[in-house]
Amino acid sequence: MKNPHLRYNGFNEVLRKKFGQKISRLTLNLNLTCPHVDPITGNGGCHYCNDDHLLGKSWHKQLSLNKQIDYGKNYLKGRHNTDKYLAYFQNGTNTNAPTDKLLPLFKESISDPAMVGLIISTRPDCLPDDMIDALCALNSQTWLWVELGLQSTQDHVLDKINRGHSVAAFVSAVERLAAKNIRTCAHIIFGLPDESREEMIGGVHLVNSLPVNGIKLHNLFIVENTVLAQWFKQGDYTPLTLCEYATLCVDYLERLRPDITIHRLNAHAPDRLTIAPKWSVNKWDTLNAVHEEIEKRGTQQGRLYQAPS
Repeated sequence: MKNPHLRYNGFNEVLRKKFGQKISRLTLNLNLTCPHVDPITGNGGCHYCNDDHLLGKSWHKQLSLNKQIDYGKNYLKGRHNTDKYLAYFQNGTNTNAPTDKLLPLFKESISDPAMVGLIISTRPDCLPDDMIDALCALNSQTWLWVELGLQSTQDHVLDKINRGHSVAAFVSAVERLAAKNIRTCAHIIFGLPDESREEMIGGVHLVNSLPVNGIKLHNLFIVENTVLAQWFKQGDYTPLTLCEYATLCVDYLERLRPDITIHRLNAHAPDRLTIAPKWSVNKWDTLNAVHEEIEKRGTQQGRLYQAPS
């Protein structure tokens, strides 16, 4: 197979061009929950979510932030032979605490010279003005990305999965961050309940119209202790097949604005938590299926993109 990575604007290639070497994401955890699952103020959380599947390798020891960094550096250097990293706050909603508490921790995470950038994952409805200002300050100090979960461009789907925010909230968050020149990465999930194939693919037009810099495309998987797991066991939800997912990914990529960086083309959880589909556990099989579909079509990102006139 020819190198399929050259057929889309992949994050790893962007990193190599910017930093001249392989850069690894070093997952860090602040033990923050999501405001949507708060037992007092929350609303039960997203119906597909069991946050345990996102826990990084360092978190099982409940380490402090600096020890998580040391642990992660040793792990990644041995596994990937890398010595430069992006501090990656993935688990939970990483702006779900007072800004004056979080900003020093974010600064600590990039104080190590080996840390060349910072990624903060959060919800679009958890970005108060003072946090935007803090992110702006961080953006002047490091290569910052803010990941925002959208999941679907259809409000009726967001309601179905109990997402807890609207499409309009995502649009507002992207525009507020872009006004401060802060890079954003949107999360999209394929295979959500009650979302048609046409709605999934058609959602690319909203993403293309926004000042989004990156995107993560995810396959929906079913994990233990979720409402989605109950629906699946009752026969009320059927996940995508691997072929269906790969086809959706490439259909979407063909229509996606060419300058948008592809941060990820699949998602997975540990086998011990995954109920279905079992193909999702092997991330390389999933990625290879997407690449094979790209090669079969001889296509590339943006091939069918039409810029607004």
